[in-house]
This record gives sequence, structure tokens and C-alpha cells, in this order.
Amino acid sequence: MWDLHHGPGRVQEPGQRAAWNAWQRNPAGARGSLETSELDMRTTRTDSLALLATALAAAALGACATEPPRTPEERAADTLLAQQVEAALDGDPRIYARHVNVTSDRGVVTLTGMIWSNEDYLLAKRDAEGIPGVVRVNASMDLVRGGISGTSR
Repeated sequence: MWDLHHGPGRVQEPGQRAAWNAWQRNPAGARGSLETSELDMRTTRTDSLALLATALAAAALGACATEPPRTPEERAADTLLAQQVEAALDGDPRIYARHVNVTSDRGVVTLTGMIWSNEDYLLAKRDAEGIPGVVRVNASMDLVRGGISGTSR
């Protein structure tokens, strides 16, 4: 097979052959489609830049949307709430909560530390949710299997 562009024996890809045939039929039309393709590329590049600029603006606004520092009254209320949750955990005879740490931030209570069974995990979370003023409970406690083996029960 002879190819005008590549010499004898070169096999063309189907798309190359179609483009060559289109150019042979109408050289001006083939150039026109190339110009249209370049225009599409420029439009796509412009659209991509606009999308990138929008994403960067949204990220900048999101970074500015942090909460203001807590007032002394909010800090005192959070301290009281954490103490109430700790008292509820310590007062529940069904769980061993000595290794559970309690923090509070605007009514959101976080439980960290170690617990010894799945039941302790659920009970600690329920005890914290039962305190008035608790908005939500984030339970991030580590389950330690066989840690105390029920020695406090």
C-alpha cells in the first residue's frame, strides 16, 4: 500500500484515512473543521479557567467561615456540661468509665479514652446524650478487649 505522507507499506489508522479523504474532497472544509476544533479547545480552556477561579473563590470563603472564639460564659457552660457528663458516667454502675475523658465545645460533647466492651461504649454515649444541654455526642473511645475483665463490676 502506498501512502502519500508516509511512503510505501505504511498502514493508516481509520481516523487518519477519514481525515485524508475529507481533505481530498474539500481542502478548505478540512481546514475549517481544524479551525472549529481550535475554537472548541479555546472555549474549553476558558471554561476550565472559570471553573478553577470559582473553586478557588469558594475555598477562600470557606476558610473565612470559622467560628469565633468562645466567650468566657460559653467556656464556663462547656466546663459545667463536661463535669455533668463525667458525673453521669461515674454514677452509672453498669460501666467502668474511669478512663473516659470528656470535653465539650458549644454543647457538643466528645468522649475519648478507653472502654472495655461494646456495651460500655453504648452506655457511655447514652449517658452523655441524656444530660440537658448536650447537642451532640462524638464518641471516639478506644475499645480495649480484655483490659479489666470486669474487675470493677
